[in-house]
Amino acid sequence: MKWSASIAFLITAIGVVAAVMVLTRHTLSQPDALHYPVRGIDVSHHQGMIDWPAVARSNIRFAYIKATEGQDLQDDRFAPNWQDAAQAGIARGAYHYFTFCTPGAAQAENFIKLVPMTRPALPPAVDVEFAGNCENPPNRRAIRTELHTLLQALERAYGSKPLIYTSITANWLIIDDTFPAYPIWVRNLYAPPWLLGAMRWSLWQHSDEGVVPGIVNTVDLNVFRGDAKAFAACVEHGLCQ
Repeated sequence: MKWSASIAFLITAIGVVAAVMVLTRHTLSQPDALHYPVRGIDVSHHQGMIDWPAVARSNIRFAYIKATEGQDLQDDRFAPNWQDAAQAGIARGAYHYFTFCTPGAAQAENFIKLVPMTRPALPPAVDVEFAGNCENPPNRRAIRTELHTLLQALERAYGSKPLIYTSITANWLIIDDTFPAYPIWVRNLYAPPWLLGAMRWSLWQHSDEGVVPGIVNTVDLNVFRGDAKAFAACVEHGLCQ
């Protein structure tokens, strides 16, 4: 089956499942505080100026902040967000949007130039998804090769394994079992990750329309898979599996 046909088939299949689940989205996709006590957000320039002390007072424990995209884009709100989140006592991590049509080494260089190698901090995260990516991607083997190059470069630079942020579609088509050593941050807005087969995960983005004090626009909401002790190990030692 051709690469484009594979994508079309899986997107259609997932779309059917999503259409069924959308009616129960606000129950299935709401993680309860008892099982998921560690809550977080991910932000970029789209959220504008953020009142980080107000965010901290709303029980947000961590924030992933967009740093870079591809080989040359740098988010112009990264530096103030990075500094202000830490001052507010929120655990912070930086993420990179991986583009399929750019060499992994160049993308790693872009990220490393911008993101400080400071501790404690969450490990770097790499956003791997089809939305907004290049129109004519190479084959899966080429994408995986460049992604592997990027992940290895970030691991060497920051001393911990990066998380791979992925949609269910990208997880099935690209990540699958090819990157078993790396923790997964899964995006599933309709149901818990295990319901669609994403059993190996460390973070779960469960909403893209969250309302958080201190942030004017809606924001992505996430939970950590584990308790406060496990989360501390993730922040302090990069152990986020």
